Parts: sequence; C-alpha cells; structure tokens
Amino acid sequence: MKFVPRTPSRLAAGVMSLVCVTCLTGFPVLVGGSGRGLVQAQEVEFGLGPEPGDAWKGKDVTTAYVEALTLAEEHYAGPIDHERLCDAAATGMLRTLDPHSNFFTREEFNEFRSQQQANYSGIGSLITQHGNKVYIWSPIADTPAYRAGLRYGDEIIAVDGESTEGWDVSKVRSRLRGLRSTAVTVTVNRPGESSPITVRIVRDSVGQPSVSNVFMLTPEVGYLAFRRGFAQASGEEVAAAVRQLKVQGAKAIVFDQRDNPGGLVDAARAIAELFLQRGQKIVSIRGGRHAV
Repeated sequence: MKFVPRTPSRLAAGVMSLVCVTCLTGFPVLVGGSGRGLVQAQEVEFGLGPEPGDAWKGKDVTTAYVEALTLAEEHYAGPIDHERLCDAAATGMLRTLDPHSNFFTREEFNEFRSQQQANYSGIGSLITQHGNKVYIWSPIADTPAYRAGLRYGDEIIAVDGESTEGWDVSKVRSRLRGLRSTAVTVTVNRPGESSPITVRIVRDSVGQPSVSNVFMLTPEVGYLAFRRGFAQASGEEVAAAVRQLKVQGAKAIVFDQRDNPGGLVDAARAIAELFLQRGQKIVSIRGGRHAV
C-alpha cells in the first residue's frame, strides 16, 4: 500500500493598502482544537474500503477505477507506471472540486514543508527549469552560492560529478541541499565560456525571510514587499516591518503580495490581525470530517 502526503492548498491572499484579506481552502484541512492553530498536512494511506463505522458511498467509483487500471494493465502496449497513474488520477479528481485543492507528490510535499521554515541548509540559490534543463535563477546575497560565483543563467550540468541529464528541478534541488558544513560540487555551463565551470561549495544555513523589502514611498506612505510565502515567522516579520514604517511616519502602507505562493493559515491570521478591527471574522475553514 502506498503512502502519499495530502496537504492544504496554497493560500489565496490579496491585499491592497491597509486591508488584508486572507483565506485558505483545500482538502483535507486540519487545524488546532481552537480553530486558530497551525494548518497541518496529513499523510494518508490510499485504501479501497470504508472507515470503521462509516457508510461508504464510493464503492462504485472505486470499482470503476480498479476496472480501468486492470484494462490498462491487460491491453496497454508497454509497462505500466502505477505511481504515475495514481498521481494523475488524484490530481484530476481534485481539479473537479475547486481551484484551491491540490495534490502534492512526496517530493513536492517535502519542498512545501521546507518553504514554511525560516531557513534551510543548502547552497543558497533560486533555481528554475526550462525545458529539460535546470538553471541558476538568482544566488541569494551572502550565501555559499553567491560567494562561489554562480550567476543567473548558469546551466547546472552535474552535481558531485553526476550528470543532471534527465533530472527535473526537484531532484537537482534535493541534491544541492544537505547538512550544514557538508560540501557539494556543482558543474555549470555558462554563456560565453568555452568549457564547463566546476565549483566546490560548502553548504550553510540559508535564511528565507518572508518580507523582502521595506521602505517609504512618500513621507506618509510606506511600502512592504511580502512575496515569499506565509511561513512560521511571517507574522513577526510583518509586524516588525509595520512598526518600522510607522516610526518613519507612515500613515498608510502598500502591502505588496504579488506572486506570493501562500502558506500557513496561522501566519495569515496573525498578519490579518495587524490590519483588521478586533472581532472581525478573518477566515473560516471547511473540510468535512477533516475539519476540527
């Protein structure tokens, strides 16, 4: 029996000026007993039967799925990748619910959890995939990757001497991250260079601040860029940034969340409380028997 993670969906948040409106929907959703705790992910086992004491209504659907899989196994001209089929079936099922329900593979789930931490151990660079190649997107200032001289546009062709041909961005990321003070060798093709460049990088702790920029637009209007997700420390970071702007004379704040990927509902609630009046409803969560 295969175990796969199911997580809350990405947070849909839109904020202009001083108003912060946040919501999170997904399948399933688990929160603390008070209804205000940290959203948790749940790892569940795919089974073919009802839970004890429940009236099971999915028997016909499950039977149809098993029949389809059996027909594929009997008639498909080639080997069956069962894991890929199951992942595709789960993804397709959730797409029929609403745009906020997502299915994560184990690798995607691990990356999701990593993004909620204040820091991680690695080389300190954003990477991106274009076609079947993975590139350095942006080395973070004062990190091992930055000090090693990696640049935007460097194509990662090998990690620790092993070719990255056929690797996706998740596999490259997992190989670049590791325990602090351990070393990794990265080989890149750089535009304008006739031969590959190889650098040895010692991994270190890399910060992932949620607030990427804070400054005054005018003598009375501040600007706060919040584009890196709702993580565990996001509430404290935003509160500190708001205090900084107020000290500088801000009477209004542009709260920029463009491209923010979302994250933890508890962090969203803490940020919303900075802007809304006491007693206002911030967020409600529904998820059948999974909501508590």
